[in-house]
Amino acid sequence: MQGFFHICEIQLHHSEIYKLDKVLMSHDYYEYFRTYFAGATHSLKDRLDDLKLIISQGGDLDEYLLNELLERNKNERRLERLGALFELSLCEYHFALGVYGKLFEIRVQKHGPRHPLVAKAYTNMANVLEKQGKLDEAMELHKASQEVNKRTHGGKHESVANTYEHMAMILKEQLEYAHAIKYFEMALEINKEIHGEKNSLVANTLNNIAVVYQEQGNLDKALVLYQESLALTENFLLIRIGQSQQPTATWR
Repeated sequence: MQGFFHICEIQLHHSEIYKLDKVLMSHDYYEYFRTYFAGATHSLKDRLDDLKLIISQGGDLDEYLLNELLERNKNERRLERLGALFELSLCEYHFALGVYGKLFEIRVQKHGPRHPLVAKAYTNMANVLEKQGKLDEAMELHKASQEVNKRTHGGKHESVANTYEHMAMILKEQLEYAHAIKYFEMALEINKEIHGEKNSLVANTLNNIAVVYQEQGNLDKALVLYQESLALTENFLLIRIGQSQQPTATWR
């Protein structure tokens, strides 16, 4: 009556099939593909085609397959999807880096070295290197991305703040706590200026700073920031809930 709808699912299983489901971990595959295909309907065919492209060669992933993929595909959007597939879904970081590297080359040739899409390609490669544990190399690429972002957007832009966040996370992993806090605070200042004091991005950055203070052993400072982050998050959620419950007119 309050406008909420509930869908309930009841599953009926043959006991032997249910046992086999556990052995084969079929539900894990179901969860994976449900996540992979989630999103707008028009993108489903593209994502399915990407999977077909990868398995069309047969056998395991290898350098030959990677080279074939890069030789046959010059489309920026598809390369970005393939890179994300290798990085986020398959955790094949070597292949993701190869795809993102090709994407970077194409974008530099097509758009020039000072384009936002080039900055994004730098970031993609940096994120993969970070997952491989190559933190110094990742930091250099984030710096290159930041240089392009600042030239393109100026110093007060969401992409600049986001890159500062990435750099701060690396510094935290390297136990460079003072420098990590500095970069987080730079991101915090930009996000406050762009989005205002009461914003989910501001809350998230405050939480990240609190984590650094906690790892330093400065628990009092960490607790204050955690509380501030929590208060902002609660306020943000209450606003969202209130907006979702606003009555709407139906025209017929």
